[in-house]
Amino acid sequence: MTDPTLLLRLNALLDRPQEYLVYSGGEGGEYISHRIGQYSSKYRHGGATKLNYNAQTNRSLVVYPEIYQHIVNRLPFDVGDRTALVDMLVSAGVVTDQNLSHAEEFFDLSGVPLFRMHRVAAEHFQQHPTHFLITFGLWRAYARVLTVIKVRGTLDQFLEHVLVRWNLDLEGDHSVDEVRDYMTLQGLTETSFMVYRALIIKKLATSLGVAETFALTAGDLYHDYFDQVFPEAQSVFMNYVSHAGRYGGRLLDLSRVVNEPRYLADQFDIEDFQGFHQGIVAWHHANLDLMLAHGFTEFETLRIG
Repeated sequence: MTDPTLLLRLNALLDRPQEYLVYSGGEGGEYISHRIGQYSSKYRHGGATKLNYNAQTNRSLVVYPEIYQHIVNRLPFDVGDRTALVDMLVSAGVVTDQNLSHAEEFFDLSGVPLFRMHRVAAEHFQQHPTHFLITFGLWRAYARVLTVIKVRGTLDQFLEHVLVRWNLDLEGDHSVDEVRDYMTLQGLTETSFMVYRALIIKKLATSLGVAETFALTAGDLYHDYFDQVFPEAQSVFMNYVSHAGRYGGRLLDLSRVVNEPRYLADQFDIEDFQGFHQGIVAWHHANLDLMLAHGFTEFETLRIG
């Protein structure tokens, strides 16, 4: 049985002022939320978080204290009410004195933390303001291509993601064991999540063999498979509008984030908007260079200057 004092501290932590930045894959939610935390006078979490950066893919991964790392990365999106949320955290073994102390110190240093998430279905996320990155037209395609290129991981990470977080069925043309055996034989430790989806989730079956699927280029994965299964931007946008209207928060247009130096500065208490925006533009141009290296030339019109 968990010490009642720990549960009181956990609930007090979950009630503290905190906000969320929700985004779809490829939209830069990790990088943008961390940069806000570096420059904002209100959201001061940049110095309290750890940022892992992969220069090869221009990908940022923000690391929070363990309790919130579990909340934003590991819990099912449909976790439900506060009781269910607390029970899952307890069952996961993350509600310890050390983890709570670390999280409490993080909040003390952070002002109002701005945590990044991919969805906000649980009751907890209706309690706190949520901001939504949105993309349209060519910018929607920009984000999707970056998802294909950047989002990589191990087979076990993929399985946890689809089975626990998304509750999807593995009914593709190839079994998990086939995929694992092939990766072991080839000495592969990770690959694009789109490869895994194409092989072992039914609605993205490639009708190709395992070796042929692993050989697909980013362009093949994007043009032939990605757009078949992911929701249209309009439906995602309407969900964001509905949530923001009911529970508070803002819709943030990624094209304006990149092109307008004061756009986020005015909304997130950023005084040095020029320094803040220089980093956003550099991140964006690194994305364009990455896409160009993978044969995607259609996004060069988005380059600034």
